[in-house]
Formats: sequence, C-alpha cells, structure tokens
Amino acid sequence: MPRKNDESNFNFTGLYPECRNEFDQCSSKMHGLLYTSYSAICSDFRNNINARLSANWKIEVICIQLLFYLHDIIKKKHELNDNIKARCNYFYYKLLYIVKKYGGGCGKGDECYKYFTDIDEKTLEIMEYLDEIYNLINEFTISHNRTTDKTHKFKWWIEKLENHPYKNESNLNEELAKIILKCEEYRKNWNDKRFDYWAALLLTDSWMNTRKMSLNRKASETTKSIEEHTESLETKRVGAQPLMNTVADDVKNTGISIGTVFITFSILIIIFILYKYTPYYSFIKPRVHKLRKKLKKITKMIWALWTNLILNTKIHLMGVIK
Repeated sequence: MPRKNDESNFNFTGLYPECRNEFDQCSSKMHGLLYTSYSAICSDFRNNINARLSANWKIEVICIQLLFYLHDIIKKKHELNDNIKARCNYFYYKLLYIVKKYGGGCGKGDECYKYFTDIDEKTLEIMEYLDEIYNLINEFTISHNRTTDKTHKFKWWIEKLENHPYKNESNLNEELAKIILKCEEYRKNWNDKRFDYWAALLLTDSWMNTRKMSLNRKASETTKSIEEHTESLETKRVGAQPLMNTVADDVKNTGISIGTVFITFSILIIIFILYKYTPYYSFIKPRVHKLRKKLKKITKMIWALWTNLILNTKIHLMGVIK
C-alpha cells in the first residue's frame, strides 16, 4: 500500500502521456493463450486482496490489462533502457490503484519491483488526477467526443490537480504546463460547429489566464523558496567565517595547519575501520597497508601539535589577564 507520510520527490517524467498511452494500447492485445493464463492469475489476485464482490469484473479487466502491460515491459526491457523505470512506476501505480479503489491489500512480486520508486498517498492521488485528464485527452482525439459535458469534466480535473496541496510543486507544474498547452491547442483547432466548436468556447480567455497566472505564481514561489534557502545557507557560511579565520590564525602559530592534519588523521581512522571491521575491505586499495603503518607516527604528531596549541593559548590568555 502507498505510504501515508509526506510526498517523496517523485519524478513524473515519461509517465504522461507516454506510459499511460502504452498501457491503454494493451487493451487491444487482450486475447489468446495469454488472456486465459492472465485471467486465472487475476482471479487469484482478486481473491487474495479480498476485493468487494460488486467490483469483480472491473478488477478482472484492469488486472488482465496490467499483466499484458507488464508482459510488454519484460519483452522490451532491453529496448527501453532509461524508460524502464517510468514504465515500472506506472505499472506499480496501477497496481496500487486497483487495491485502493476496489479494496483489500496486496503483496509484491519480483519482475518490476527493483525499479520502483515508492509512491505515497498524495502522489497516488496526483497520478489518479493525471490519468483522468489524459483519459479525456485521449477521447478528444475523436471529434464527436469533444462535447461540452466532457470539456466541463476536463476543466474540473485540471482545477482539482492545480489545487492539490502537493509539496513538490516543481514536478507538478511541469505536468500542468503540458496540459495547458493542450488547452491552447484545442482553442486553436476546435472550430467545427458540428462537434467541438461549442466545447472550445468553454476554454475561455479568463479561465486560461487564471491557469497561467496560477502556474506563474507557483513557479515564483518555488524560485523564492530556493533563493531564501540559498541566502540562509550563505548567511550561516558568512557568520561562521570569522570563527574559521580565528582558528586558522591560531593554527598558523604552530607552524602547520592542524586542521589539514586532523582531517587526514580522521580519513585514515575511517579507512582503518572499514578495512579492519567491515566487509568493505575488499574495496580498499593495497596502499592502505602503507597508510596503516604511518598511523602511530601521525597520532604522536597530532598529539604534540594539540598540546602545543593548548600551551600557546594559555600563555596568550595569561598575557591578556596581566
């Protein structure tokens, strides 16, 4: 099941419309021996998730289509290259969608799961909205489906997506921008009074401008948030600089940069622990043997430098007090 905590930094790139369209195309492949085999698997799946009885046939259809989609992913995995992650994430989303919509709970298989990015509840909602929007976009490819009723639904889903309290707005804004471009395309090209002209009138200048203003506002807020975070880090860095300078001046009085030596010493300690007590020793180069031999010598040098620094500090303080 999806996580209930805050949204992960989920990447929607490649999911819409690419993966959604490929999944939709699988409905035309649902026949033959594979269909019979997948029907039996989906029957077991339906029972295992304790789905509601009223939804049996719906689960059967979407489950079989999902298995055909998985079959395509496996068959083409060497061709998909970087896109396999997006396709597997869409497969995982659909699996979660079935369980969430029709009840029950599900376990995990092995085929796609190594490519999954965990999908939390808020991200799952976003993907449901996007699926509804792209279902309508797909219907709009046929002229007589461009009705005012469906255009009202199209606008409603867009506004629902736009108003969702999703924290990773930069990812969501990219998807919204693509959808607004589609709306612009419809306004320009829907001019047949027998079908789409009246639907296009619903995508008014006012509605479009509101969507664009919302997008620009969110983009500005995201940019401002990044700038504020950067300024905060810069302030901390500047505030720490005097202290760093003071330490550096004290270290110079010893004739050597104790900070550099201390860092080197720390690295040697870490390498030693990795080599001695963990399985990572196989990744450490043979040069570690020489470094280990120098460990005792460097320890003595660090201690001498540290003692010298403390002594110099005490002498300095005594001079100030006098």
